[in-house]
Amino acid sequence: MLAAMFRLFRGSQRRTIVCGSIAIKVPRLRRLRAGARANREEARIWREGWQRFYPELCPVLGCLPFGVALVMPAVHIMSPDELRAFRKSDTYPDHYPDPELY
Repeated sequence: MLAAMFRLFRGSQRRTIVCGSIAIKVPRLRRLRAGARANREEARIWREGWQRFYPELCPVLGCLPFGVALVMPAVHIMSPDELRAFRKSDTYPDHYPDPELY
């Protein structure tokens, strides 16, 4: 039962620990500086209000100093069918996000 509550995902610079409805992003040890920088940048983007222009951004609930950890709500990953339906819907954004944003 405990294993069902926690899931671990690995990205190129950070690991994400999903605990129920909360996701915690921490830098990978081998990419510590880049992962911490990514956490700080993601927190800055949210703090500056970029979600007004990019509503698909996930809210940042908190960031520990130096980018040690970033806390966000956990999201549902879409299946391929859900993604196709979303792309055809009116809620799909008609802008192309800045690649530097991600």
